[in-house]
Amino acid sequence: MEAMGGPMMDDSEPFDAGHVGAQPTRSAEQLETIAARRRTMFWRRAVATLLGLSFVLGIVFWQRSRTLTRQCRLALAAYAQAARQQQFAARPTALIEADWASFNTVNNQPPSHYHVIARNWSVAPDAEQSVPLAVCATPHGFLVGAGHHVLFNTSNGLVVRWVAEEEERTYLDDGE
Repeated sequence: MEAMGGPMMDDSEPFDAGHVGAQPTRSAEQLETIAARRRTMFWRRAVATLLGLSFVLGIVFWQRSRTLTRQCRLALAAYAQAARQQQFAARPTALIEADWASFNTVNNQPPSHYHVIARNWSVAPDAEQSVPLAVCATPHGFLVGAGHHVLFNTSNGLVVRWVAEEEERTYLDDGE
């Protein structure tokens, strides 16, 4: 070790506190201060990690909610187009629910995801009227406000709209 410029230390020699790299002796007060700083740093890092994790999970759940909401809207629009092509408005009310249930699944949303208000399919809307034809059975968008997609028959044709959950209940109450 002398070749490297340092004194050679034998294991049998007593530890020299003045030796380079030796830990200085600290008082109990200094040790307590160091321990308190370490505890503070630990809890700061723990809180920062939890906040960061919460933020990331919030973004993931928000994105998932948006994706499911979009899939529901697109599926309901596809079912509406299929119902228009099959002329549901001209069918007997008793057959509409069975015919709706026979649609193929679209965007991972089966036809059973929607409550069909069969008696409204034969109603012709007035100029400013919107007649509900189908409603999501389960709410979506928990992070930004729960709601449902509703298929309306308007004077301009079939339209899918987002409706707050409280308002949606009135459509189901009117439709049953």
